[in-house]
Amino acid sequence: MDYYVEIYQPDGTTRGSVSGRNSGPITTVISWQQTVRVNRAGEFEFRMLAEDEQAPFIVLLNTVKCFAFVRGGYDSSSSSVYSNKFLYVGGGIIQTIVTEIDDDGRAVLVVSGQDWLGELSWVSLDRLYFNGSTTD
Repeated sequence: MDYYVEIYQPDGTTRGSVSGRNSGPITTVISWQQTVRVNRAGEFEFRMLAEDEQAPFIVLLNTVKCFAFVRGGYDSSSSSVYSNKFLYVGGGIIQTIVTEIDDDGRAVLVVSGQDWLGELSWVSLDRLYFNGSTTD
């Protein structure tokens, strides 16, 4: 399966957009894995070639969205057959970046982190009382 990954900086700036505004997406993605959980944040991991021109944008706390190229299928909601469609398969916040050498001798980046639910664990709310104040 063919994948591409879009990168977003914490301020919302898009890197690697599909429209080509910022040099294009990461297209050297070798694999994508996503674990979705109900009771806590899930995880993702993907591998890409380290020589990709978008590799400098793979930095901690940037977010990624992965799309897969599906060559054909059946859309049950519209009862129609489609071909050559990009489908969203997952994403999240980059928390770990490791460089490895694969069996072919190529440098590969292994990028992983929590899915979108993980971002909620970083939010801290002040205690608010029913009258809207932070004191009793």
